[in-house]
Amino acid sequence: MNDIEQIFNDINKEQKYATANLFLVNLGTIFNKAKKWRLIENNPTLVIDKHKMQADDLQESY
Repeated sequence: MNDIEQIFNDINKEQKYATANLFLVNLGTIFNKAKKWRLIENNPTLVIDKHKMQADDLQESY
């Protein structure tokens, strides 16, 4: 298990699935840019499966 998976799992323990998915998406964007710039060879976030979310799972915060 890599560091990214560990953080993703720690967020999941608090049942913050939307937050965990957002973490993965944002980090994936950063790694994709690093790959494009040839700083890394692969994106380590691609091996982690995001949670399947439904509209009623998401809560609005004001």
